[in-house]
Amino acid sequence: MLSLNHYMHKTMSAIRSGIVIVIALFALMEIHAQPLTEQTAVMKALEMYPGMQIADQQLQMQRAMQRSAFNPNQPQLTFEFPNDIGLAFEFQQQFDFPGVYTSRAKWLKAQTQQQAVATNITRLELIRDVRLSFLEAQASQEMMQILNQQDSLWRSLENSAQRLYDGGQINKADVLFSSRQTGIVGNLLSQAQTESVNARTNLALYTGTKVDEVTTLERLPLIQIDTTQEFYFDPYFAERNT
Repeated sequence: MLSLNHYMHKTMSAIRSGIVIVIALFALMEIHAQPLTEQTAVMKALEMYPGMQIADQQLQMQRAMQRSAFNPNQPQLTFEFPNDIGLAFEFQQQFDFPGVYTSRAKWLKAQTQQQAVATNITRLELIRDVRLSFLEAQASQEMMQILNQQDSLWRSLENSAQRLYDGGQINKADVLFSSRQTGIVGNLLSQAQTESVNARTNLALYTGTKVDEVTTLERLPLIQIDTTQEFYFDPYFAERNT
């Protein structure tokens, strides 16, 4: 009995230690969470955003309808009784002319192609919106950090000005100026913090996950854009209007 109790005690101790380790690991993962990147935000939006899911489902439905191009009427089975030989039945199957199924197949294929183009446009527009939302979150985050540094600087200057005034080295106007600038920067910082929260909340609506921090702004590479080609949505709208 003693050995059994000792074994159970060691087992429970090991379980408690494992739980503590798991909790510590989750805490460390939360602390060292990586900022959200633009690529990750776009990937999550393509997976989670309802508009994109609806577009994909509509494309799948249209492809399923295309496979039903050859769709003759259901066969008819007729029973006849009584007759000279007893119970009898008749089986009938009606088919349209082959041209009907061919035309239907072409029409459904065109509808599928149009839906595929519409889905691709939805994807491209979602990527555009997510990138703009991500850029807004980046800009507001950078502005908040800049104003936070300025706020700390002006608060330090305000304290220094007060000490210099108490020592008789500067006049009251200098103290009032530093206090006024500290208040202005503090108000700007509060506004920037609110804008940063709103921007990250808006980005979270696309990604479906909470956004605490995004990557910092970086210089974009110079990309040469060929403006002679038509926009990607022009053929789609041209086909819809015909």
